[in-house]
Amino acid sequence: MNAPGVEPLGLDECSGCRRSIRWAVTAKNRKPIPLDPVPVESGTLRLEPNPDPSDTRRIASYVRPEERVGKLWMAHHGTCPVVEKFRKPAVGGHTPAEQALARLQLQAAEIEAERLADELIDLTRKNLGGRFPTYLECRLEWPAFCAARKGKVDRRALKLVSAAALRKIHPKETAMGDQAAARHGAQP
Repeated sequence: MNAPGVEPLGLDECSGCRRSIRWAVTAKNRKPIPLDPVPVESGTLRLEPNPDPSDTRRIASYVRPEERVGKLWMAHHGTCPVVEKFRKPAVGGHTPAEQALARLQLQAAEIEAERLADELIDLTRKNLGGRFPTYLECRLEWPAFCAARKGKVDRRALKLVSAAALRKIHPKETAMGDQAAARHGAQP
């Protein structure tokens, strides 16, 4: 969609489907929102004047179903036939090259998590006098593990490292959980 620098109720054109749109800003955070050009019975947004005299765009606020009376405005995202073009993919980017790069980055992160999980298990095992640690003992050792590396381990990696450590410590239970998740359509 084109940049939202257009008159509040003046017509603009959606850069995806080439239909007419009008611009407003959301009441919640004042971000630009494209609207269909005319109000409809099934609309969900009410337009109100902007209290900021320097901003000529109207403010679009959501109207709860029980309060909807008459014609209201509809966000263009709900009616645009090519809306997927504007949505950011969950993983990667829009092009095959961006998606391939994202997959490679995820694989690299998983390999690094496996390596760090081995180190975490070894450190915990050493601190326990050679006994193989439980998952909880490894989780409790995580702050010391990060501190020993002087900030070289990203604390956000805990989830990946924890999952890798859990697979190594309890492989049968983890495999059963992965199978159950697969049966229910979830990603392991």
